[in-house]
Amino acid sequence: MSAPLLEIDDLVVSFTTRRGRIQAVRGVTLQVHPGETLGVVGESGSGKSVTMQAVMGVVDSPGAVESGDIRWRGKSLLASAVEAEDLRGRDIVMVFQDAMTSLDPLFPIGTQIGEVLARHRGLKGPAARARILELLELVGIPNAAARLNYLPHQFSGGMRQRIMIAMALAADPSLLVADEPTTALDVTIQAQIVDLLIELRDRLGLAIVLVTHDLGLVAELCDRVAVMYAGRIVEVADVWSLFAAPAHPYTAGLLRATPAIGDLPERLDTIEGSPPDPSDLPAGCAFRLRCPRADATCVVEPPMSHPDTGRSVLCWHPEPPPVTTRPETAHV
Repeated sequence: MSAPLLEIDDLVVSFTTRRGRIQAVRGVTLQVHPGETLGVVGESGSGKSVTMQAVMGVVDSPGAVESGDIRWRGKSLLASAVEAEDLRGRDIVMVFQDAMTSLDPLFPIGTQIGEVLARHRGLKGPAARARILELLELVGIPNAAARLNYLPHQFSGGMRQRIMIAMALAADPSLLVADEPTTALDVTIQAQIVDLLIELRDRLGLAIVLVTHDLGLVAELCDRVAVMYAGRIVEVADVWSLFAAPAHPYTAGLLRATPAIGDLPERLDTIEGSPPDPSDLPAGCAFRLRCPRADATCVVEPPMSHPDTGRSVLCWHPEPPPVTTRPETAHV
């Protein structure tokens, strides 16, 4: 495999609260390689969005990167604020959940995309206008020339999300971070955005980090999956292996709780209990109070194992992968 674009190494992100300093991200280590799509999944509050916000440098007070490193093509983004500012928004870009709150409601969309082109590509005037039209047509905005002066509220939710993607692509990035890109959209529009992401990835050779709780979206889009729980990575595997044989009990619980086409039980399985309070985490494995396989061993923090299968599992009692035949396609 080629050298990684992005390396997150033992990252810790904490926030100051009335109850003291709380670690929202606890020792996360991840890599993203050129052209791959990595899914980052987990319940709300698991730390997946905060991890990517740290990559983009938008974790502001009362939050801060406490320790660890974030490297882009081998160079630390935390060592030089000036170099990191140039890279973010140009080589590494992010599309947030709600396009309506990400776009400035007072400026036309053409102006907003033009600011990115001026900042990162030095394009202005007719050259910038031509590039803006090219981007809007690329993401499927009909009659783009007539809509350059439209304000964000004059577009539907799906169109606003497409505009956010166009803005993200303006500087020809290598990595696109999509944070819950379909959450605020109806089912039909969700499918259109998914198709668009697949098309852009294949056409432009983008690497994508997909932050989501939607396992169906992960199955359709991703090559590898990182599962987060209580601020930590608990499992990393290629998408086929993870869906065929989840090794961590939390991953298995997520999959059991996901409805599928076919014979449905009267009631879906659930993961008993609630995610732990980050200010009062249990000793040892954070999942042990909800885990059906927990025993006395689990009061000690488990190491991240790296078996020969290429998966990583943070568990004392992982499920052994069954002997299966992998299909030709990479996705499930």
